[in-house]
Amino acid sequence: MMKRNGTAWAVLIVGGLPDEVRGHAGRPWADPGGQVGFLETLGAVYDSMLEKVGKDRIIVVAGLSSTLDWLRSAEALGHPPCAPEHAAACRASVRATTPEKADELRAKYGERLRSVGKACRQLLAHGGADYDRGSVTPETVLGVLSGRPARPGGKVLPATGVASCFVWTTSHGGHHPVHGGAAAAAAGVRSSLPLDAENRVEGSAHKPVQLCQDNEPCPRSPAAEAAPSLRTDEFFFSMPFPSASRAAYGPVTSRHLSGDPSAGPPPGAAGFDPLACVYWQQVVAAVAPSCAGGRRLVFLH
Repeated sequence: MMKRNGTAWAVLIVGGLPDEVRGHAGRPWADPGGQVGFLETLGAVYDSMLEKVGKDRIIVVAGLSSTLDWLRSAEALGHPPCAPEHAAACRASVRATTPEKADELRAKYGERLRSVGKACRQLLAHGGADYDRGSVTPETVLGVLSGRPARPGGKVLPATGVASCFVWTTSHGGHHPVHGGAAAAAAGVRSSLPLDAENRVEGSAHKPVQLCQDNEPCPRSPAAEAAPSLRTDEFFFSMPFPSASRAAYGPVTSRHLSGDPSAGPPPGAAGFDPLACVYWQQVVAAVAPSCAGGRRLVFLH
């Protein structure tokens, strides 16, 4: 076994989309089935980090228990668990309209349940994720990285004694142009650059655009096409549960997140919840003080 490094830590984060845990207008029931692949990979990464740093120096943020509970219920029912008034639509959505089909789905959900349990066997034996269920939020991630727990007694990176940290995330993500606020939105424009004196570019405003998710194409302004960078767009990865407040969103340039009282609604598609996003400006702000003190971090997203 590899010799463990007493000053190295690991933070493992499994994100996801809010509609996986709370549904949406077209599917008013939870369906975190997409978490299965994330959690199987989490188990492999956890096992690797266990050999290198030991369980006491690993922090896990993941909806492991909640997904296992959902898979158990789905296996018993033969379809995703849902409210009684949605049962018919729920069964139809997965084609569980006959006893034979329901049995096939029970087998599939059971297979996924056992696969996640096997992949995360050591993590579960050590008590499971440090933050699970409704604690899988941007606030939790930022608290862990900054050393300031989002809840009393929560496990975080210590202020001292951490020479290096490996931060692994798996989630959905995307980016959207910087949002200039209510006045620009009312005029039908959004700024493509942060609205400060140093970065102001005349003529850089452009019409509203839809949220850019993953690798989907996104309309660009001439200024953004000429110099696409963190100066023109907000980049993020998603968490299944939102932050309780905007307090941690000061580093984010877009006015709808930075506390500007004139800010209008966020850019993007209907249902987009910016408070369920971890923006990379927030990550940098969270780790900057410790890095200034010599801590080394490696991020793998």
